[in-house]
Amino acid sequence: MAKIDASQPGLGWNGDALLYWFDDEIRTWDSGVSWTLARVQTDLAPHYPYDDAYFSADGTQFTITRYSYDGTSWRDVGTTATGAMAPIGDGNTTFTEWSPRGATLLLRSATALTLRVADGSVQNAALASFRGPVHGWAADGRLFVGAMSATVPGGNAFDRFPVWNGDDDAIATIPNLLGSRSFSPDGRWFAGVSRTDLYSTRLELYRCGVVSGEGIDLRSDTASRSRAQRIASDGRRFVRPVAGAITQFLQGSHTGIDVAAPVGSILVASDDGVIDAVGWVPVGGFRVCVMHAGGLESCDYHTSLPLVGIGDHVVRDQPVALVGMTGLTTGPHVHWEAKLDGRIVDPLAQ
Repeated sequence: MAKIDASQPGLGWNGDALLYWFDDEIRTWDSGVSWTLARVQTDLAPHYPYDDAYFSADGTQFTITRYSYDGTSWRDVGTTATGAMAPIGDGNTTFTEWSPRGATLLLRSATALTLRVADGSVQNAALASFRGPVHGWAADGRLFVGAMSATVPGGNAFDRFPVWNGDDDAIATIPNLLGSRSFSPDGRWFAGVSRTDLYSTRLELYRCGVVSGEGIDLRSDTASRSRAQRIASDGRRFVRPVAGAITQFLQGSHTGIDVAAPVGSILVASDDGVIDAVGWVPVGGFRVCVMHAGGLESCDYHTSLPLVGIGDHVVRDQPVALVGMTGLTTGPHVHWEAKLDGRIVDPLAQ
């Protein structure tokens, strides 16, 4: 076992060589030996936990995102071998993500998507041109975008996502799991999280194969029905918005529940309702709030990208945003908050 002195949690690989950050240096480790590969400008170096730094899947490029408490962010893309960097995105870009293959980069705003390939050329599309706002990556690195069904209990139905710029019949058919979801590198497996009750979850692994027809509904499956009935019979209304560890509870001046999850994980509505707030607030960063029946409101803070707009009707467990680290935060998580008639209440008790 080797111990690596890294200043950022985001690591990468270039073949068998490990890539990592140490202050303003891009370092590589191979066969027990570490050395500096390149440097970036000191004032542009990423500082964890306030900034994001990620390498592309092939390790040839990297992104750095720096966040400000006033809602602005600065995004750069760089070349790993030299450390040379250039700005990317426009003032509306709030989310970037590397493809699991090569060096294709996704840039998203509330209304548009851009794919930037390794040579710097781009493809743009309006979000309204897709069937829904949820995206994912196929194992071969192609992007799919579309609508995702509510994830109660999760894995009880398959969603069909058209592949962007793929063949006309290219469809990704995947179970409606929540949280951070991904294919194995060879495309044989798909992993994600399903609910066993309102607040507990489990990791599930699906073997990929050929699916015909308009999709498969697994709600007749005995295990899925049992989980759905257990959730439906619970007297509480709220489901936890994302799978992850609770890092802070409602106490003292802390007004909600913090749940840690990777950047880009899907956040879902705690219950049925209407979106009544979307946008930036001091400290909380980008938020998405849902007004439920009986004067009960839930809000997700520190998000990176909203998937809904004010006035939208949502159902419990419908995707509403992606996890981020906007606002005053020391790492990617969601601050999950609830109010009853304007008064703070514990979301875990609702």
